[in-house]
Amino acid sequence: MADLYYGKLNDDQREKIQFVLLNDNSAARSMGDLKAAGSYNGNYLPAVQDDGQRTLMDALSNNNPYPKDDMILVDKNGKVIKYLPMRESNMGDKDNNDVRSLVLEVVRDDFKHPCAGRPSGGQGGQGGGGQTSSGGGGGKGNMSPLDELKAYCMLEGNCAACKGRMRRGACGLKKKLKCKLMQTKEACEKAKCSYKAAKKGKKAKCKGKGVF
Repeated sequence: MADLYYGKLNDDQREKIQFVLLNDNSAARSMGDLKAAGSYNGNYLPAVQDDGQRTLMDALSNNNPYPKDDMILVDKNGKVIKYLPMRESNMGDKDNNDVRSLVLEVVRDDFKHPCAGRPSGGQGGQGGGGQTSSGGGGGKGNMSPLDELKAYCMLEGNCAACKGRMRRGACGLKKKLKCKLMQTKEACEKAKCSYKAAKKGKKAKCKGKGVF
């Protein structure tokens, strides 16, 4: 996967798609192995550790109990464009596999979102890719705004911005996230809250109901 992203795509193509490795809650001790597997020439794909309730895995797989090695293409609004179950996600042949073909299609200049123009509210723009580290039939779920926020917060670089704490390579978040826990403007806006910048000795604040 890292070989495809860092070795086959150019800078412009990488601007159109992101890869994230999602580690199942039952495989927390293998997080280091997952990070190592997602490396290529000193570059590392971001890896996220799911929480004990399988919030991200269940949201992405539509509660599939066995999503090991499934891969999911999700657009920037959390809508699933393509779900590849384990039988379709094998990348043993690096130069000829369904994942590679899908990625190369998405990064084309003339790629059109399959839901664009539909009355149900198709999204424009390019998709983002996700790989689960944990096989089974594919789900068709969409991530809710809250699940999308949690996915953002669980990335190591964003954990502190959501007032989370890194433990054993995973971000531990508060059980109930709130606007006031968002520590940066980006995190606040991601949560669809109202951000007030610091002024005259007062700290910046994130207020409102947001996606919670």
